Amino acid sequence: MAKSSVADNWTLDYKDTSAIKGVRGSDEAQLVKCTMDELVGIALASQLPVVISSKLYESTSIDGLLTQDQLTYKITTNAPYFNSIQEEKLYKMEMERREQENISRLSKTAKVVPKAHEISDASTFLNMKTSEKRAILRKSGVIDLPRPREGKRAVDALIIPLLDEEVTSTLSWLLTDDDDDDDDDDDDDDDVFNNI
Repeated sequence: MAKSSVADNWTLDYKDTSAIKGVRGSDEAQLVKCTMDELVGIALASQLPVVISSKLYESTSIDGLLTQDQLTYKITTNAPYFNSIQEEKLYKMEMERREQENISRLSKTAKVVPKAHEISDASTFLNMKTSEKRAILRKSGVIDLPRPREGKRAVDALIIPLLDEEVTSTLSWLLTDDDDDDDDDDDDDDDVFNNI
């Protein structure tokens, strides 16, 4: 992100990361590492330009049309917007192609995801990756998941109350017992149970 597209004789471009890193602490530009929705929020709040690879932008962008009602001044968005019937047909064909591609990819790699209450033992839970736990939460109907940067503890705090009572008590015993054996642990696992 930068205050202008040209600064100190260099043009702000997604390829100019070395130039941007060189002025990291200046008023001219900043590198921002965040998710796309956060980047859009930062750009809107700061009213600063954002530079992105044209390949990435073009693969995800669509044309839209803003219209304003003359009586109520209400603005509505119509997206995707097409200039011609041919554009609309091409767009629909591309969307169908992508959907078929996704279906074939998912059918090859799809793994059966259980609901949280279907996890039968604590060792299965302890051996799961955070991404697997997130998938289980989705399958169990949880809509608002913690952001990835919030880490494993936030995911565990959501999923543990949904587990079978026997699995939860075993987990509590295992994690408490493990904490007693290793006094130099940072109590992260125990905190999950304290937050429930």
